[in-house]
Amino acid sequence: MVKKALCIGLNYPKRENKLFGCVNDCLDWEHLLKDTFKFDETRVLIDQNPDGSAVTAPTQIPTHYNIITQLGGWLCKDVEAGDVLVFVFAGHGCQVRNGQGRIDEALVPEDFNEGTGEKLVLDDELHALFSKLPSGSFLTVILDCCHGANMLDVPCSIDTSQQPFRPLTTVERPREVANRTFPAWEQAQIKHAQARPRFMPAVTVTGPRQRRIAEGLGAHVGKMTLDPGVTAFLFSASRTSEQHAMDANIKKHQCGVMSFCLMEALASLRHRCTYEMLLEKASEKLEDIRVKYMTSMDQHFQLSFCPNSGPGQVVVFDEAYATAAQYAVSQQFAATGRQDGFLSNEGPMPAAVREVSTDFVPAPSYQPPEQHSPQHSPQQQNVFGRLYLVVHAAYNLASIANGQCDPYVVTRIAGEQHRTCTLMGSVDPLWEKDNHFTFPVHERDGTLDLEVVNAHQNQLMGRTGVDLHALPPSHWHRRRVRLQDQYGRPAGEAEVEFDVRLEPMQRPGGQQERQQPPQQPAPQQQQQPPPQQQESKSSSRRRSRSRSRRSRSRRRRRS
Repeated sequence: MVKKALCIGLNYPKRENKLFGCVNDCLDWEHLLKDTFKFDETRVLIDQNPDGSAVTAPTQIPTHYNIITQLGGWLCKDVEAGDVLVFVFAGHGCQVRNGQGRIDEALVPEDFNEGTGEKLVLDDELHALFSKLPSGSFLTVILDCCHGANMLDVPCSIDTSQQPFRPLTTVERPREVANRTFPAWEQAQIKHAQARPRFMPAVTVTGPRQRRIAEGLGAHVGKMTLDPGVTAFLFSASRTSEQHAMDANIKKHQCGVMSFCLMEALASLRHRCTYEMLLEKASEKLEDIRVKYMTSMDQHFQLSFCPNSGPGQVVVFDEAYATAAQYAVSQQFAATGRQDGFLSNEGPMPAAVREVSTDFVPAPSYQPPEQHSPQHSPQQQNVFGRLYLVVHAAYNLASIANGQCDPYVVTRIAGEQHRTCTLMGSVDPLWEKDNHFTFPVHERDGTLDLEVVNAHQNQLMGRTGVDLHALPPSHWHRRRVRLQDQYGRPAGEAEVEFDVRLEPMQRPGGQQERQQPPQQPAPQQQQQPPPQQQESKSSSRRRSRSRSRRSRSRRRRRS
């Protein structure tokens, strides 16, 4: 069993209808999946760094080639029953007139050609890639964009625009939305919330193109291309093509409205809930935003799902539920001897997908928004201790630095993260301020992670970790350890030095945890003076007392 996720975020900084929160969404999701839901590997494609600078690593830019390559050559490749996959896309969606009187939907990559409509990631490309997933695998797709509701080829969905929510068991092909133009995009903005819709103007493709799915197939005709034994869900930010998925400033954080609501809902539910519970709680958050902040917002979420994986029965991202659909299919087959309305793996195969690049760049170091951190969730009630950390120094960074070295250290336990200040131009940095950190420690937290990052290139230089379960409590521990690269190999000769102390909330004998951080051990040279110095001081005091007695004796004899 493996858990892996591909997260993509595009702000389109060079285009007229640029966005501001998609990269934040991408990195927020990557952080949550990796640290809270313990995904084994996460990959990120972004067109802009968190500080606004351009991404320069060719394999990390979300071009059409990189998106398809990472989807087909990594996320959906060599998948086995029990594997958990997540695909997140935050950016623009688009409608495509295909010249045959039909409307397709597409995700908009960084190198999309607005004039010809070339290099869009079309819905049937995703259908073809997902059709290769085997029975027993577990797929979650999160599309925080417009025109994403049909990107997973399944017939079932939940309509949240009505109360109570209305379940649907059939799906239709998308219809063209009138006036999907740049002036309409400007008009749909909500200025006071810095909110912008996440759609590109519709495009017309006149030339022939190879379809990835054969005619006569698809959930809209009762023959979905997804294997019926795949446990699959899709959260789309707008239920119908007419609605707008919004990019807005919420609690001083620019983000997608759906991503914000889903993450807030997960925190409220202690990151343990079914997909139906998550949809209901996220929709409550959305209504609260609509009433209090953006009254003109027309957005409603949609949850689509495989008919064999009920959203009220599967727990979000939990590998124990990966085979839910497979089990339902087996029960159905045992009862009836057939599987009606589905396309099995013997159906038409999609075109071969290019191999994934081997020099993929991991996500940049990033501080997620405060409101999504576990310290603001009900998990705070399960805190059993505090961890105190003092980062002192790093050594021998010259052995791994490429050019200028401006290091800082990121420290993390689960969803809480802190970082030191950046020391410019130092290959042996020594931190003397902004280097003391305190973490709440929960029962399920296993590791304190430390990463040394070069701010000059936003490059991970090395990382290490401390096993919290093996750390003796109530004592300071000085550690100087070798750093490792992202593959677990030694990162040159680089080292990091720090003090760490785990203080239980309840001490033996019922004594409560300290309210103030425990005092650091004093450096060796500042401890009690050596015995020779103590003896010298004692001798000096004895000699002084002896002189005083002799002086008093002389005064008595004179008198």
